[in-house]
Amino acid sequence: MKFTVKKDVFVKPLQLVSTPATGPAGANPAPVYSNVLLDVRQDHLRMVCVDERTEMEVTVGQISGVEPGATTVNAKMLLDSCKTADKGEVIAFEQKDGDPQVRVSSGNASVTLVSIDADHFPNVKNIKQIASFSISESVFRQVINSISFSMGDKDMRTFLNGMMLGMSGDQLILATTDAHRLSCRTLKLDEPVSMVQNASVESGDSNPGDGKTDLQVIIPRQSVLELSRLLSDSKEKIQVIVGLNNIKIVTPEFSYVTRLVDAKFPVFAQLFPRDSDLLCEVLVPCDLLRSAIQKVAVINSDNKVTNARASCYLTPGKFEIMFENNRRETARDSFQIAYQGDNRQFSINYNFVQQILGSCSQSYMNLRLAEKSAVFESPDNKPGSELRYLVMLIKN
Repeated sequence: MKFTVKKDVFVKPLQLVSTPATGPAGANPAPVYSNVLLDVRQDHLRMVCVDERTEMEVTVGQISGVEPGATTVNAKMLLDSCKTADKGEVIAFEQKDGDPQVRVSSGNASVTLVSIDADHFPNVKNIKQIASFSISESVFRQVINSISFSMGDKDMRTFLNGMMLGMSGDQLILATTDAHRLSCRTLKLDEPVSMVQNASVESGDSNPGDGKTDLQVIIPRQSVLELSRLLSDSKEKIQVIVGLNNIKIVTPEFSYVTRLVDAKFPVFAQLFPRDSDLLCEVLVPCDLLRSAIQKVAVINSDNKVTNARASCYLTPGKFEIMFENNRRETARDSFQIAYQGDNRQFSINYNFVQQILGSCSQSYMNLRLAEKSAVFESPDNKPGSELRYLVMLIKN
């Protein structure tokens, strides 16, 4: 196995693909999981890293001096070694037949890295595709970022520890919840989801309305967070391929495979209050609400997300928020709103509201208040394209 490649061409893809192999110490149960597969073909280099849950793959085309072959070396050591090369310098890789070491050299420097035979590298099975769709990379990233904050974390109810992805025709429905709040996003695709005929899948009631999805899966929390970091703001289309047990995201730069959560997402349509159940509805300026929360939160010395109960008061023309800490100290702030209904008082976790305001780009949110919940909706909602956040109220 032999090839040469410029540092500027090689290091960024290596850094990208090494994500599964360079996690926290002890995260990978076997040495091979810390390695990167170097699969040298005649016209390109294929690099793969895996752990027990995910697989990352990238392809580098600008290689020369090729002798085809495959081997694996420690991803972190290889990355650290290549980073020391000068900008624009050519890095040479060579492993002679029968030699357990790979020689990596650039300029006058060289290192030898112990390899593990490529035959021992874990091979993720081909996805048994049941559905696929294309979507702009930037849109998919923005959708993930707008709802991922309300995922559960290490909950015994495994279906809470991830993001539900539902598909129906040309519509996607994505939702996350930790049982205290719920985030839901629907959007229309340019082309309908391609469903494999005769695929054995379950449909699910995951539409905030009365509809059903043709298919729904749950992407694990850690994979959702990794995708948020890996995806870019490119307008290029990416392909999402859904299998029975895993999902694959293919971008121009990389492909990412992760296992799905083996659970069914809870039915949540009925959680959103009907119009007849609403106590009031008002348009709230996001900047003013965000500022008010920041001002009352200054007396909260407990940084726990759950210890952030705020009392809110709606009166004609005015929204007031008050927080009382465990020393009985209080802080208040208020701002004007276009509200002319009855006086209303409710208690809510202000941290949850802050996360909603921080994840959306709207200037206003439509607040729909019911007896047990508050729903924040984008005023730009229209059929097939909706953004909704539900937060359970705290009992007085």
